[in-house]
Amino acid sequence: TPEMRASWEFFWEFVSRCMVQSLSEVGSTLNIVQTSWDDMTERYTNEEIGSKMFEELLRTAPSLSQRYFTSSKAIDMASKMGDMLGMLVSYADDAAALKQQVTW
Repeated sequence: TPEMRASWEFFWEFVSRCMVQSLSEVGSTLNIVQTSWDDMTERYTNEEIGSKMFEELLRTAPSLSQRYFTSSKAIDMASKMGDMLGMLVSYADDAAALKQQVTW
């Protein structure tokens, strides 16, 4: 019926506008993350960034430090954490390339 068609067209237009808006917001969020990461890597090494991440993790879950991390192990893990975060940010807009990197 014409009423049903009009209803579906209205619904489709509404959903389409919502999807376009969501994609725009995701794109701008990704841009903010990538720009922030670039700013951080200009000031800090990946190891320093990873170390800060671990400091925050251990601050919020202090029992982890006693169980899982020794000083030498924490330094190595911090470096790997920074490298991993860098890879995730650099391939955030290309899922296929990220999957290829991860599976190598």
